[in-house]
Amino acid sequence: MCLFSKHLDNKPGDRLSSCKGLMKPIQLEYSSKKGYQIVHECTSCKKMQRNKIAFDTKQEDDILSFMTLNLPY
Repeated sequence: MCLFSKHLDNKPGDRLSSCKGLMKPIQLEYSSKKGYQIVHECTSCKKMQRNKIAFDTKQEDDILSFMTLNLPY
């Protein structure tokens, strides 16, 4: 399971970030409006952003595996 991503956006969807660092999954949050979200932190610039969990897709996020990881908060 790999939930890392690449720092591509300054604002969601704009693809304008010049950083291009790795976005490390650091936390799991729940929102009543958006459901479960993975909080990522850029390993280069430390920017944090939230991404909705992917369900019912060809490449689902394995939320149960993520929840069993021992992550610092």
